[in-house]
Amino acid sequence: MTPGTFTQIYLQFVFAVKYRESLIQPKYQKEVFSFMSGLINSMGHKSYVVNGMPDHVHIFMSFDPKHSPSDTIKEIKRSTTN
Repeated sequence: MTPGTFTQIYLQFVFAVKYRESLIQPKYQKEVFSFMSGLINSMGHKSYVVNGMPDHVHIFMSFDPKHSPSDTIKEIKRSTTN
């Protein structure tokens, strides 16, 4: 990007737990979603909403074009799996 260029990209991601099993137990949801939000922000993006159900997650974020959407989701999934 050239200096003085402004981008405003918003993306919504929805992804499911493997086999759509209810693995994100309600007592851990707040911790998991906060971790995901922090990870998104540390990558240079801005998370607005990270929420979901026991079997899937919704992420609404503004997107920094330095990273591709696929790399961003790959990193989120890799980090939260570990």
